[in-house]
Amino acid sequence: MVKEVFHLSANKGTEPDVLERDPVAVTFKTPVALVVCNKPNNINLDMLGSNDLQFVFSNIRNLNSELLARYRPSVVISSLFCPTFDCHEVALILQNLGYNGRYCIISDKIPRQTQIISELNRLCPYLDIDIVFKTA
Repeated sequence: MVKEVFHLSANKGTEPDVLERDPVAVTFKTPVALVVCNKPNNINLDMLGSNDLQFVFSNIRNLNSELLARYRPSVVISSLFCPTFDCHEVALILQNLGYNGRYCIISDKIPRQTQIISELNRLCPYLDIDIVFKTA
């Protein structure tokens, strides 16, 4: 069971399924997971096996220092590839914003997963990077 606090609302511009409203400040009793995605329903969070996280959703355009400061996520989650961005972009943004926590990438089984993590660790040495594979 995934606990979602709220979704950042739909953009009124050209991409109706992109999330981007300014959220209200909330104090959480449990750790926050910031999910970077185009649509919240595109990521299966149940596979992470955690009932003790509050999930906050954002698109990549709203991934900024204010968002990180507001929610202080214990983990940032994204897919390996999305239609408009990939995990390299998310990792670089997090690194540039000074985030030094856990970054969890969700993916189908892929070859050379060690190579991907090594490359991300080389580019973003302050992130704690994991790849979690989707189950059948």
